[in-house]
Amino acid sequence: MPYRMTEQGRQRRAERRSTILAAARELFIAQGYEATTMQQVVRAAGTSIGNCYFYFPNKHALLLALVDDLSDQIGAAFDQVTQQTPDGPEQLAIAVYAAVTALLRQADMARLLLIETVQPDVQERITAQFIGRTKRFFEAHPHLSSDIPPTLIAHAWQGSIFYIVRGALEGKLSADPEVIGPFLVRWNLQALGLSQTAIDAAVESITNWPVQR
Repeated sequence: MPYRMTEQGRQRRAERRSTILAAARELFIAQGYEATTMQQVVRAAGTSIGNCYFYFPNKHALLLALVDDLSDQIGAAFDQVTQQTPDGPEQLAIAVYAAVTALLRQADMARLLLIETVQPDVQERITAQFIGRTKRFFEAHPHLSSDIPPTLIAHAWQGSIFYIVRGALEGKLSADPEVIGPFLVRWNLQALGLSQTAIDAAVESITNWPVQR
């Protein structure tokens, strides 16, 4: 008879996985990805090496899981906005602001993944997830794209947002969301060919959105 895991068993597994991932996150941020060993992660998580390998076959798998966690947090902020805000430029403005704010609130993790960890597949995973989400949004809202291909918009937005955020994480630019957010909103909406009136109204809508408070 095949084994069927109970809800309690699934919850325990999820908690163990979360504990291991949290330990890896703290160590990667504190001492760097390269300097951290699986044995250190195991000790910090209070588990065994066998249990750790059950969830994550190697250190790189831990790093990729952290990429997915960060992307999920940014995506959740984006999705919350698109679900709660009426369709239009204001929706786009608040979504961009929410995503940038979520990323800057995870500055230590974002710095680790975008700057300190030189892993091509990590960078590709991060950008692919952002581009995919943005592309799907514009495919579902073609009236906002001024006939610009959604794939082109997604790549352009990813480039501008990540480059500016990277500069903030490196200390070259202000890391204040209330500085970076409105700038990126205006910059990206201008690229869509929206009228200045629509852009101004969209930027103004940011001040009334609770995500920044």
